[in-house]
Amino acid sequence: MRTADKFTVFCNNLRMSEVAISNIHYRYQKVTGQLNADFRQLNSGIEHTRYVGSYGRGTAIQVNAVDVLVELPNAALARPAGDSPLGV
Repeated sequence: MRTADKFTVFCNNLRMSEVAISNIHYRYQKVTGQLNADFRQLNSGIEHTRYVGSYGRGTAIQVNAVDVLVELPNAALARPAGDSPLGV
């Protein structure tokens, strides 16, 4: 096997499986959906959040954590301590 072929195999082995990617998307949408329901009364599993970090850049390899940026409404900051769905 040529060096180029070995390198291709190596790179392919680093990639995440379709099952892992599917699980990430499913969990992301569940968490996002719950945050949108709690803070915005919105039924959406994709709005107001973004993948960040290596997964967001498309450079992730065999990750065990995915970074997500969540945009909360200003009203969430104005709630008294302990009065938010997050308990903060």
